[in-house]
Amino acid sequence: MFKLPICPHCKAVYYYRDTVKTSKTKKSTCHSCGREFNVKKKAGFAVLSAIIFIVAIIVNLILLNTLSFFSAAALLTATIIVILTGILFYPYFISFKK
Repeated sequence: MFKLPICPHCKAVYYYRDTVKTSKTKKSTCHSCGREFNVKKKAGFAVLSAIIFIVAIIVNLILLNTLSFFSAAALLTATIIVILTGILFYPYFISFKK
C-alpha cells in the first residue's frame, strides 16, 4: 500500500518530489520515456484519511489523560501535527495509469 508510483509504460521510478509535482495534474509525461499517462488517487486514500483521524483521536486522548489541566492549545497543536504528518504520506497513495 505504501509505495511510490512508477511509469506504466517504461517502469521508471518516480521519487517523492517527482510524485508531489505530478500529483497536481490529471495527465503527465514520463521523465524517462516521454509518454503520457493519467494520474489518479488510489482507493486507499480513504484508508489514509482514517489512519490520520484515528491517530489524532488517540494522541488527543493521551494528552487529556496526561495533562493535569485542560489545554485546548495543546490539543489543537497535537492535532495539527498529526494532520501535517499524515499529509506527508499523500504521494504514496497516487497511481499512474496508461
